[in-house]
Amino acid sequence: MDTSSSFDNCGACGLVCAAGESCIAGACQVVCGAPSIECNGACVDIQNDPAHCSACGNACAAPAHATAVCVAGGCGFVCTPGFADCDQLAFNGCEAELAIDGLNCGACGVACAPCNAGQCGDPLAPPEPCEIGTYGVLTGDPWVVCEADAATAWIAANDQGEYEITKICQSLGYLFATQWGGNCAKPCGACEDTGFTQCWMPGSRTFEGSPSCNPPALYCGTVHWECGNSL
Repeated sequence: MDTSSSFDNCGACGLVCAAGESCIAGACQVVCGAPSIECNGACVDIQNDPAHCSACGNACAAPAHATAVCVAGGCGFVCTPGFADCDQLAFNGCEAELAIDGLNCGACGVACAPCNAGQCGDPLAPPEPCEIGTYGVLTGDPWVVCEADAATAWIAANDQGEYEITKICQSLGYLFATQWGGNCAKPCGACEDTGFTQCWMPGSRTFEGSPSCNPPALYCGTVHWECGNSL
């Protein structure tokens, strides 16, 4: 009996190889067909497996609102339904939420305000001064409308929260966050002794930017910002 190649007697009498193994040189071994290779005792397709893309253990990362994929041995991603990679920047994934994004309403490049359920709607009436909202806030801190008309709105918040200022502007019927910043110089009452924003204590509508904001500002730890329909 040749125990060097016998499936049922591999290396010794009665030593049976497991399913998926072959007896090679008297040892049970996993044998994989191309493009699969053996990874931790299993055959994996390194051309299409996002957990082992091009090599064992080389896992593809999934950016925001996306699922990682491996195509022809290269990592990529597929957007979650309802989101799209409109800016073609891999690091921020599928950044556009098509149901509400005023710059990508229902599809990339379709700009309108408001955008409701991926459809362009009739223009919204300007928000009222002192209107308070919590939409688009990552930390739960509220924001308040200082001033608003059909063209622009001035929004303020405390300087501790983190705000998706583009989404907030679009929810109010504007397309962009056009300016942002604040240096605790009483913008709409922010940074007063109480630490809270008070719209009846108007301050300086002055914006010097913020290092945590990059156009188009999506997340921003700042004091106040301006919404508008033109940059």
